[in-house]
Amino acid sequence: MLHCWFRLLIFLFYLVSLDYRSTKKMAATSKVEIIKDESVTEIPGIVAIGGNVLSATAVLGGQVVITGYVPDQQSHVTVINSEGSVLRQKTYKKPEGSIFRPYRRCDFLSTNSVVTMCESGQLGTYNLQEGTLIEEDINGLVDDVIEDWSPDRYISCIAADPVSSNVFVGTKSTSSAGLVSRDMLVFDQQLNYQRRLILPDAMRGSRDVVFHCGRLVICDHCTRNAYMVTMEGSEAELVFQFEKPELDGADWIPYKVCTDSHDYIYMLWESWGTDDWKAVLTQHSPDGRRLLKTIQVDGYSDAITTLRVDQDQEKLLVIAKNTARMYKFSLIPTQI
Repeated sequence: MLHCWFRLLIFLFYLVSLDYRSTKKMAATSKVEIIKDESVTEIPGIVAIGGNVLSATAVLGGQVVITGYVPDQQSHVTVINSEGSVLRQKTYKKPEGSIFRPYRRCDFLSTNSVVTMCESGQLGTYNLQEGTLIEEDINGLVDDVIEDWSPDRYISCIAADPVSSNVFVGTKSTSSAGLVSRDMLVFDQQLNYQRRLILPDAMRGSRDVVFHCGRLVICDHCTRNAYMVTMEGSEAELVFQFEKPELDGADWIPYKVCTDSHDYIYMLWESWGTDDWKAVLTQHSPDGRRLLKTIQVDGYSDAITTLRVDQDQEKLLVIAKNTARMYKFSLIPTQI
């Protein structure tokens, strides 16, 4: 009798383990549906200062930090809530002597700070509680540590690794002779210079970059392609080149990238028409090898990020550069 009860307990445990493994398998095979919301949110606080939007990153509390530039050689840092109301805003004058534009970009660094860079040569952190920006000019730094750094190179994008808190700063070149700058500068959380990562030969520069599962996803505007590369050591290895969207017979060029909490990858691609600019949003699988969806968006879209609205709801935000209109997409996980 005792033996029969023991066999029954073993059988029940087997059934529970099957159910647990099935649940894990279902969770592992979930997909994320992207659905555009009907409403469009205006950000009048950016329009009021004549500002343009170049990047955005979501922070805790449903807030979004937006950076870009304003007239008279200035950049801006603007903090908004999910409804587009400005909570904090400040403009920053470009330092004298720099030949590059005050185009400011940012990324989430920690619960209390955002890391930011400006093409005119500044790298710093923005304190979310105090609303203060502390930054330094990195031109002198790269002159000291990189012997072949040329004066026509400039920093162009930024991404923080949430695991190590290292900060990756991409570069581009204005040189008419090749337009090549494959340097990725790596800093620690305190923005102390760590190393130089040289990108693969197939690439020519970094328009945007995001950390993704131990690798980097980079939009290369010069080659008109997006790539996934390794990030260890001094030389990055090319993992693969992303599939490009096929729409209207256009040659689409990647320029912005972000990921969601399920590791799906989202990119903005642009194409120059005879009359206007066109842009599309693409969704890629977590491994990056499959293009899942292509959606036409505002032709002047120039910032993209994801925002956790609550524990069960995540939004993808796409913000237009010149009008500061914020378009929202619901990201709905489903099981397949």
